[in-house]
Amino acid sequence: MLPLAEPVPAVAFPGRRICWLMDNAGSLVELVERKSGPLSLASLSPGQERS
Repeated sequence: MLPLAEPVPAVAFPGRRICWLMDNAGSLVELVERKSGPLSLASLSPGQERS
């Protein structure tokens, strides 16, 4: 995986950074910094979905 740039503040995830990577096939992968809060996976109860 090749990072395309340094991590930057995420607009959609306040207080977190994102970083884009590209694999050998040219697929893009977005990494989002893990933090607690209302947008974290940990904030969901088992079986609960966000709408």
